[in-house]
Amino acid sequence: MHGALIVTWNPDQWDWGAAYLDAIDQTAKRVKVKDNWSTGGRKSGVGPGDRVFLLRQGTKGRGIVASGKVTSEIYEGNHWDGSKRPANYVDLRWDVVLAVEDLLPTEALEEAMPEQHWRPQGGGIMLAANAALDLEMLWVAHRDSLDVEAEGRLGRGAAQGRLQDPVLRKKIEDAAQDRLMEHYRSRGWKLTDTRLGSPFDATAEKGGKLLYLEAKGTQTFGAAVLVTQREVEHALAHAGSTMMGIWSGIKFDDKDEVDLNTGYFRIIPFDPESGELTPVTLKWSPDD
Repeated sequence: MHGALIVTWNPDQWDWGAAYLDAIDQTAKRVKVKDNWSTGGRKSGVGPGDRVFLLRQGTKGRGIVASGKVTSEIYEGNHWDGSKRPANYVDLRWDVVLAVEDLLPTEALEEAMPEQHWRPQGGGIMLAANAALDLEMLWVAHRDSLDVEAEGRLGRGAAQGRLQDPVLRKKIEDAAQDRLMEHYRSRGWKLTDTRLGSPFDATAEKGGKLLYLEAKGTQTFGAAVLVTQREVEHALAHAGSTMMGIWSGIKFDDKDEVDLNTGYFRIIPFDPESGELTPVTLKWSPDD
């Protein structure tokens, strides 16, 4: 994995303006936004493919507000403050830009990664690969928590447009279940579809062993999925015999059908006590 570049933005000193709102909207629609950003005093050590995170500073909200990838080497240009001084920049593409109220707060960064200084005087900080991975995992979990909140309360921004469409939502659910059932069927298990009216989606039987199967599909990274109270109660009552298949990162093709070649599929034991339940309706975060 490449390292991660931390750049900074202080809206008390420079107003991103309408371009910021547009970047929020475009990345919510999964459109990457071309931009360039100052690397502060850093003049080297950054190149195409490096991850970049934008650390918002100032008096009105501090924390990570955007992520993307660097697309150039560092170069010199006119200073962003309008003066004739030179400044160092990289070109980049933002893949996620969040509203201020949705940022990953500095306090959370300090708690999770106390060895890193999260209140720098300027940007251009380069994280080593291991620290970059830690930040990436924290960022993914934070973004997924926002997506789950949106699903739970309906209507938190453009990113949830597809998830709130009942037809597309049904296609995601069916695709995830079909994939889970096919996994067991291809390995000689006898499958029974129980998705209607039961707190589990299917059963799988083989050699006198009975498994209860629960399938979850999501367009998020899958760090957390929505579960119902009945699903939790059933899984607790059948500990060790309930398996969950999670298909994350699902995308649609041009005909609004699930693209079977997208995303990541994993099967894990569904043990609510081993993860974290949050009352959204209920959100379960596996600990693996």
